[in-house]
Order: sequence, then structure tokens, then C-alpha cells
Amino acid sequence: MNTDLLYMSKISDLFDCPRKYFHIHHEHLLPKEEPIYFRFGSLIHKAIESMGEESDLLKGAFEIANSDFDDKNKELAIFLIKGFKEKYDALTPIKMIEQEKAKMLPLDGEFFHNWVVKPDRISEYPDGIWLNEYKTTSGYGSSTAAYYHNSLQTLTYFYITQTFYPEARGTKLFIMTKKGASKKDEDRVIVEAIQLSEEDKYRAQSFIKYAHAFAEHIESSRSFYKFQTRCHPFTGGECPYFPLCFTRGKKEYLDEIKQMLFINRDPDEHLELDKQ
Repeated sequence: MNTDLLYMSKISDLFDCPRKYFHIHHEHLLPKEEPIYFRFGSLIHKAIESMGEESDLLKGAFEIANSDFDDKNKELAIFLIKGFKEKYDALTPIKMIEQEKAKMLPLDGEFFHNWVVKPDRISEYPDGIWLNEYKTTSGYGSSTAAYYHNSLQTLTYFYITQTFYPEARGTKLFIMTKKGASKKDEDRVIVEAIQLSEEDKYRAQSFIKYAHAFAEHIESSRSFYKFQTRCHPFTGGECPYFPLCFTRGKKEYLDEIKQMLFINRDPDEHLELDKQ
């Protein structure tokens, strides 16, 4: 059963394709094979979370060492969290207020009652309270920078978090650049501060309102249609749910495909635990 929570990746699934959204958030089907760049980014997040307020590099390295990545990726991950520690400590944080805790913005709807964000970390620095968000990317050029600075995720995360911390000044992005798998002396961890304007906050409000209305419409109409232009994204590859949408056969055959390609797990589960 779909929960009453909305969040950015859930809305992205819905905007990509309502049928994909149905498979993920109603049937709870998640691909067994997750792209390596998602897994690597998740590993960096887990390692930094385990380092805690003390920026204990050994704890982060232990998290990485126990992962199922090969030695080359483990070495790269340790290199990046070491760079994170150096940049974070250089900002002389006064204290870490919290990390990886869900924040709920109430919604007035029939199906969805909360919009949730889960900031990577909220810290107090000498110049005030800031969100900290970690981004892992293969390279960092002007187009990627523009995306991070203006993305609706950046806007909504700060907009909602500021309702809980009105004195929060903005978001500090910690961008960890992989650049393949090579390690050089050049700067590979970049920190950029973003302060939202009143126009940015209005954009965040408008987006949340529109996305919520669209999600309510899809749920009420039960119209989980196929958005076929997303079956083969411009970035290459194929939607992992393509075999379910365009395979004709008996239910037993579809169930076999689901068992072979997917695991059954509610993507909202960890947020529901936070909510309780």
C-alpha cells in the first residue's frame, strides 16, 4: 500500500512515468541491480553519517571496508571522505545539530498528508546554521554546478528545513568529484554555499503545490498510464520496469519476471520509521 508521504524521488518517479510509480510505490518492486553510481553515492552518505560529529575518519573507512565494492572503488571512497573531513573541519563547525532526520511539511489532501525531506546534516558554524548536502559526481563543470544550485531538490530541502530552523542561512553543498577512478592532488571536494532568495522560496512552494495536486489526481483517478518517452531515457539504457510494461503473457509469467529482476521492499519504509 502506498503511504501518505511525498518526497522528491517519489515525485520524480511519478513525473517520469505513472506506471513506473505504480510498480515502485504500490507494488514495492525495486530492481535487484542498482546502478553503481547510486550505490557509490549511498556508500559515501553512509560513511559520512557513521563518522558523526567528531568526523572520525576511521569509522567512515570501516563502513567502506565492509561494503561489497572492489578495492579500487573502496580506495576512491576513502579518498573522498578524507577530503570531506578536511573541508568540513576547516569550516570550524560549532556543533552538529542533527543528521539524516526526516522533516515533515503537512499537506492537506485525501491521499498524501506530509511532504518529507531528510537533510544529510544540519550544523551550526560561526556564521550561523546551515544545511549540509553531499553530492557525488563523476565530474563538476558549469552545467552540473548550475543544476545543483537551481535544482528543485535544493530549493525544497532548504525551504522545508527553514520552517523548523527559521534562522538557517542556506545550504552548504559538499561536492565530491570522482573524475573516473584516478586520484590527483587537485581539489576533488568542493564546498559551495547557497542562500535562497524570496523568489526561490516561492518556486519551492509552487512546486510542492503542483506536485501534490498531480499526485492526488493520479491516485484518485487510478490512471497509472505509461509515459513511453521515458522507456529509453536520453542518457541511455532502458527503464528497469520496461519488461513489466511491454510483456504480454499470463500472470504466472509476469510473476516470474518480478521474482527474477526485482526485490520486494517499500521505499517509504525508513521514512515511516522516522515519522513514528
